[in-house]
Amino acid sequence: MTKSYFTKNHARSRIIFKSIATIVCAILLANIIMISVFQRAQAEAATKCNCVVWRLDDIQDYFVNAAQIAVIDHFIASHQKLSAAAIMNSVGNDATIVNEVKKGLSSGTLEIGSQAWNHVDYSKMPSKTQLDTLQKSKQKITSLWGVTPKFFVPPFNAYNNNTLAALKSLNFKIISAEFGSELPSIYNPNLPGSPSNKIYKATAPNLDLKDSYGVYHLPQAIGYYTFGSRGNSAGSILKTPLATIESKIDSTIATYGYAVVTLYPEEFAVDFGTGTPQNKVSASAMADLDTLFNYIASKGYTTKTFSEVISLSFGGSIISIVDSTRPRTWKF
Repeated sequence: MTKSYFTKNHARSRIIFKSIATIVCAILLANIIMISVFQRAQAEAATKCNCVVWRLDDIQDYFVNAAQIAVIDHFIASHQKLSAAAIMNSVGNDATIVNEVKKGLSSGTLEIGSQAWNHVDYSKMPSKTQLDTLQKSKQKITSLWGVTPKFFVPPFNAYNNNTLAALKSLNFKIISAEFGSELPSIYNPNLPGSPSNKIYKATAPNLDLKDSYGVYHLPQAIGYYTFGSRGNSAGSILKTPLATIESKIDSTIATYGYAVVTLYPEEFAVDFGTGTPQNKVSASAMADLDTLFNYIASKGYTTKTFSEVISLSFGGSIISIVDSTRPRTWKF
């Protein structure tokens, strides 16, 4: 064989080797990119709640207690999480309500929070009165149910900076008012996308977004009913269309990673909205709740308590609702 033959074959082998090496490198690079994209998607999914927080206000003795019990029982049976707020000077004598809250806590379905000592406008109260009454409400929750409340729902969704200072002093972590009632320093409705807004976002990289007092703001996005002037007999009371609630859930989750939907016990009582609520459970109201549960599931959302949502801020992962048979203890 001639020297030129070996030279030509050697050159051809080098070309083939380079081609194979190029293909292998391209395949490896493609795999690295795919893995990186997958890992990033997994990380984003792990740090976005995509959840609904059901907020049940006005837990109290004797008031349409059949409806209060029915709603909590329905959440337990449906394995849906619920954050209930109690008016603490109006709770403790009705054993059916006290025991129902205990039942919800034991099931792992319910989180209990404070809706103050009395149902009064906190934005109009002196700072010391706010602190003293919030402390009394916290102490009574612990006395009745053996837990430490982490969230506060201000009556009429009204509060001020003194409220936030009191919450900080008492180690409350969360306040849930509504978007329209937030302080200008917390939320500007004219600039909802402003980076200076302090509404909590359950999405990376905003997992520790809180106010200067260290309090997380998770406001109501929409209510089961719409009140023209809550507490005013002249105000209109309208059932919020289910499609409106569903749409609001979607848009709020898209922006904040979660949506808070507020319920009141009387909304599940017969004759609510048309007359004096009866201490009987409205089957149609409960059926509508199931419709919303089904919608939430169909969208791939889950339901969480307030504490579960902000658990992301403490490096925790979003907790599944598959096992709601055991109570959970949250440490902050």
